[in-house]
Amino acid sequence: MARTIEIAGPPAETSATIDLFPIGSDTSTQSVAATEATNRSGVYTGTITAGALDYYVQLQGSDGLMLADGWARVSATDTTHHVVDDLNYQLADLVSYCLTVLAGTISTANTATETFDLTLEGEAYRAAVSVDSDGNRTAQTLSKP
Repeated sequence: MARTIEIAGPPAETSATIDLFPIGSDTSTQSVAATEATNRSGVYTGTITAGALDYYVQLQGSDGLMLADGWARVSATDTTHHVVDDLNYQLADLVSYCLTVLAGTISTANTATETFDLTLEGEAYRAAVSVDSDGNRTAQTLSKP
């Protein structure tokens, strides 16, 4: 299976491309041909070689106009990576941090800072929680180690 990127856009575009921009950069690091799915009108895919990273993604028409955009978290896994809008992108991170505390492993229980770790779809999440002598949470730090 290949690593692909999938993005929704207007149907029946020919010669469209998918451009990937690392978060914080205005320079595209990869541009690939976009092919519309035969059974899903307006859904385009392209085969990518980009490294594992978070990307801002654009679907470009043959005339260079942007047809659609969004965000994608590309892992090193050979799978299809879906482009989502900004709200879904942020929500995925928030839910992942909640799951880290609820279902992740804890490596420093009964200490002043309890550390919870969880890996979801190749992305590592960590929640470090400071507790007082009564076990009450006093501060937290969320990170992607």
